[in-house]
Amino acid sequence: VAAQDADHLGRLLTAEIERLSLVFDTGAVPQFEVSTRDGTILYDTGSGQAHEGRLLTIPVVQSAADLSTTPAGLARRSDGSFVVAAIASVYTRDGLAAFLALWLPINDALDSLRQALSAEVDIMPTPRTPAGERPTAELIRADDGRRLFEAEFPLTDLVGRHIGVLQTSRDITADQRRIELVRLLSFGAVGCALLLLGDFLQWYLRHSFRPLIDVIRVLNALARGDRGVRFEAPERRDEIGRLAATVRAFRGKLLELEETRAAKQ
Repeated sequence: VAAQDADHLGRLLTAEIERLSLVFDTGAVPQFEVSTRDGTILYDTGSGQAHEGRLLTIPVVQSAADLSTTPAGLARRSDGSFVVAAIASVYTRDGLAAFLALWLPINDALDSLRQALSAEVDIMPTPRTPAGERPTAELIRADDGRRLFEAEFPLTDLVGRHIGVLQTSRDITADQRRIELVRLLSFGAVGCALLLLGDFLQWYLRHSFRPLIDVIRVLNALARGDRGVRFEAPERRDEIGRLAATVRAFRGKLLELEETRAAKQ
């Protein structure tokens, strides 16, 4: 039909474009391409005739001819632009005769992805080498001091060819500053906790061993012959309390012995 009456085909596809524009409801205008089995463009709704930017290139139609399903997904046109597309095979009584491609610009999808990720998102074309690269991600520091999180995801088109890389870049400087602030506050809280713990341990040791220090002081005084040293032993049931009671009893016996000796004299 396209070879004999391109205008008639154009009117048919124009009506279909209007219908699909209502179905997609994205504001983007879908476009059609029709090519022969060998890749010759019969009709392109983008311009009404063949032009440099095409989707149905010879490698694409050759790959599509080998597929048993209708390929759909991301695609790269010959002018380097990326689109979302689907390709259908057209059969006549003689078999496979042509291909019909429907495609939409990917700009709206990228804008939605940028808003969802709050990041810069771009698709960079790469040589059409076999796919298989793994996604990569790294944290880098820009020349202006900003910290950026960058990731790359390899992309394949609707016929399985490697066509580009999806690059994302997000400025996480503010997030890193918040993390550093939380880290500093955490270190400060731990330092204050350790300081308070040290003060508590110092108070506890001083309070716990004060009776023992008093016992040592009384014993030293008694060894010097000072019988007038005063000693008030706390009422405790632990070893220090028993030791204090023993020293108090010992001091009392020494005082009684001194009084008895003085009475005899």
